[in-house]
Amino acid sequence: MESCFKSIDQAVNESGVSKDAVVGIGVAHSGVIDSNQGIVLSFPRPGQMAEWRSVALREMVEERFKVPCVVEDSVRMAALLEKQVGVALDLSDFVYIRIGMGIGSCIFIDGEPYRGAGGSAGEFGHMTVDENGPLCSCGNNGCLSALASCGAIIQGVTSAIRKGVHSRIQEIVDNDFEQITIEMILEAAVQNDSLAFRALNAAATHIGVALADVVNLLNPFVVIFSGPLFQSNPRLMLDSIQRVIRQRALEKAAHEVQLIVSTLGGDAPALGAARFAAAKSIGKLYAQKA
Repeated sequence: MESCFKSIDQAVNESGVSKDAVVGIGVAHSGVIDSNQGIVLSFPRPGQMAEWRSVALREMVEERFKVPCVVEDSVRMAALLEKQVGVALDLSDFVYIRIGMGIGSCIFIDGEPYRGAGGSAGEFGHMTVDENGPLCSCGNNGCLSALASCGAIIQGVTSAIRKGVHSRIQEIVDNDFEQITIEMILEAAVQNDSLAFRALNAAATHIGVALADVVNLLNPFVVIFSGPLFQSNPRLMLDSIQRVIRQRALEKAAHEVQLIVSTLGGDAPALGAARFAAAKSIGKLYAQKA
């Protein structure tokens, strides 16, 4: 929790704005979020904040900083920023997918994010793509996140190298496997490293299989990808994903959908949450003056 507080303090200090001038705080968090209550219901990622279940994050932040706080899903906030200032600026309907150590998505319909009956719509990473696949941190087997997230790709490559599969990645990290990053794997694939290429191709296939179902269900014209998997060489993944969609989705919908990459950086969730909190705070100020 202290790291969250420190991040807020740092953001305020770097902005040059007096703490007394802050009228609201926006927090973007991964996991299953009850945004109405400001609670992190669960953050099921092994080894990382595993104790975070039913954490009243909004209440804690408001108690510490004495201003209103909104707590929202990080991918939804990144998608909101994409709609306001990114490649989705002129789009009213699109699917936004963010792939990092986990996988999440947000669906925009008529210019607004679709939240679902309980507010947890968009769990693209927990679609089952292999019913006999590895155990996911959510408790299910074969979730997309367990097979195609950056974390899963890194884990698969590391495991293969430990078992004796040759890869130039081993030389790059000098056998310190904890240093392997998704950027290294992407670079190795570009340089024709067989293990890296196979790992990324397998991930792209799983993503394409899941996305083909989304394309059939929603018939989106645009799907926006973000995250480190698409930054350095986006076509490496997009072309493979597009191929699988065209193999598996209905022909009309598969040929209509466009796959594009976000131009926003890794701080998009935080910036989106800040804008969201600002809009709410300004709305309340106007309502009080009316």
